[in-house]
Amino acid sequence: MYGCRVVSPALVSRITTALNECVERFHARPLHDRYEYLLLDAVYLNAKSPVKGKRRCVLVAYGMWEESGKLRRELIDFKIARDGESEVAWDCFLMGWCIRGVQRNRDQVGDHRRQPRGYERR
Repeated sequence: MYGCRVVSPALVSRITTALNECVERFHARPLHDRYEYLLLDAVYLNAKSPVKGKRRCVLVAYGMWEESGKLRRELIDFKIARDGESEVAWDCFLMGWCIRGVQRNRDQVGDHRRQPRGYERR
């Protein structure tokens, strides 16, 4: 794409399809239950549409653990939350992980007011 002056609609469609497949695989991958800490936050991104711009809330989670004396970090998951940072949005986001392999309570760091169910601070 670099160096191209015109990007065809067909090229945009092929790139979008490839990216969508990568994102679907990321969200479906099994999760390891190795995380000692969860870092939970929401970020707000501006999204453009043909009609107007809109801010989207994206829930984000990082897992942290120690391995071979080093602190490791991994992006566990992210999700667009249509209702913002609501309690229901956080509960749905976190409970989906149980199916993918995360089972136990752990320490969390986040700016949310209430600990989501099943992930209360130890």
